[in-house]
Order: sequence, then C-alpha cells, then structure tokens
Amino acid sequence: MMSIKKVVVWGLGNPILGDDSAGLRVSEMLKRKALDWLESFTCETVPENYTSPLKRIGPSILIIVDAADMGIPGGEYRKMELHHFSNISFTTHGMPLDLILMDCQPIIQIVAIGIQPLERTPSVDISPKVRQAITEIVDLIVRKKWNDIPSLLP
Repeated sequence: MMSIKKVVVWGLGNPILGDDSAGLRVSEMLKRKALDWLESFTCETVPENYTSPLKRIGPSILIIVDAADMGIPGGEYRKMELHHFSNISFTTHGMPLDLILMDCQPIIQIVAIGIQPLERTPSVDISPKVRQAITEIVDLIVRKKWNDIPSLLP
C-alpha cells in the first residue's frame, strides 16, 4: 500500500438541487473533522478553480465526490474511473474532470466516488437515503477505507 502523505477531497455539486449537493455535504463534514492529513474543498460546480491549491498541496490522493447518474438505486454509491465519472457526474457542465486533471493524474492517485441521487429538484433538502450515503462515505474517508467502496463496472 502506498504511503499517504496528504489527501485532498473535492466535494462537487449544486447546493440548491437537493441530492445533487451530496458531494458538498461530504466536503463540509470532513472540514469539521479537522484531520491533519486531509484537506477538503467545497468546489460546488467549478472544480477547475481548485487545481492550483491541489498542485500547491501536492497530495498523494485526490478524492472527488459528486452526485452521479449510475442507474443504481438512489442513495447507493460507487467508486469509478475518472473518465467514466466525467461522463455521468452532474457537476461537470464545463470542462470534463479528466481533462482538468490530466497533468495531475500521473502524480496523484485519483479516486472518484459517485452517489446516486433520488431527487434533483430545486431544494436545499437531501433525501434520507442520500444523507445516509453521505455519512457512510465520510466515515470511510476518515478511516482511510475509500478502497472498500464497491466499484461501478463499465
């Protein structure tokens, strides 16, 4: 197992589209944990604005969390390849994540985690199943167990 010097988390999503804000909630909860080995950014819908801090920090691992339409039951979550994630993530309306992070990929291990939303309507409320997924993902990250998340097979 590779030695982890620092982990960066990017929480992606739209804060006013219900379950689409799941990645933002993960990021906010991790910030409150104040772990010395983890830095969390609430990127909302503009992850490209966080590439400079990412390069400055130089983490071993970047974990990206966002709502994604994977065709699985709402509230479930999966780990996936970045290029696949870019195609089903709701947030990447601009440049795809794999292009944004192209020069980082050889240096930083990238873990993309998608949470299947139930509701994506204008609201600040998150459905109970997605709230549970958020709590579970935060716990897995705090315990450095993100590799235990099942992968979405292409």
